[in-house]
Amino acid sequence: MSLQGSLKDIAVADLIQHHCVDKKTVWVQIQRADKRAEVFISEGNVVHAVLDQLQGEEVIYEILGWDEGTFYIEGDVLPPLITVHRNWTALLLEGARRLDEQKLLSTYEEKSGMAKMDEILKQMAQEIDGFEAAEVIGMDGLSIAQYSRAKVNLELIAAQLTLLIKLLDTAVNKSTGGILEDNLLTTQSHYVMMRYLPGKQHYLAVIADHRNANLGNLRLVTGVYLERLSASIPK
Repeated sequence: MSLQGSLKDIAVADLIQHHCVDKKTVWVQIQRADKRAEVFISEGNVVHAVLDQLQGEEVIYEILGWDEGTFYIEGDVLPPLITVHRNWTALLLEGARRLDEQKLLSTYEEKSGMAKMDEILKQMAQEIDGFEAAEVIGMDGLSIAQYSRAKVNLELIAAQLTLLIKLLDTAVNKSTGGILEDNLLTTQSHYVMMRYLPGKQHYLAVIADHRNANLGNLRLVTGVYLERLSASIPK
């Protein structure tokens, strides 16, 4: 018996549970990108697992978080070693607990990173003459950090500015004008400065009242803070 499929159609935990409940003896191979894991189930229990140099229970905990890849199952293949001694239900429960912990930690780190970015924007605001608002925006148009001293709809501005900077970037590339480092939009009462963060996956937008703003100061201060903001983006 052999079977193959995609992890988009069935989770690793369900794959293991299905063969353990049916008390099958199978060899499960799971491929994700350049990583290949092997899981041996014997008479309904996981008895051996290997991933690169890793063997045993830790392999199961690692692959339970895989949600992309392919699997291949070969029936009636005996395990070459016994490296897993915990019951399959206990394995899956422990794996689920670890995944929950990872999600909580990731959420905490993301919120901490955003809070840090908000604080950096606040510090930057103190050094910009005529400052009114600033935000760090992804190229999907979503704001990931912001600070404002004025009544400004930053969410709406983020979407509109992202469309503008993409159009400008395309125009610069087509005109062989080099690399777009920043863009200054001047209105009757304000300056809007946009500058890419390293990697060009996000950009900084700063709004300043041009009656009090100084362009040299605006370019200098925003340039100084780009690296700090980039380093604080949640990975």
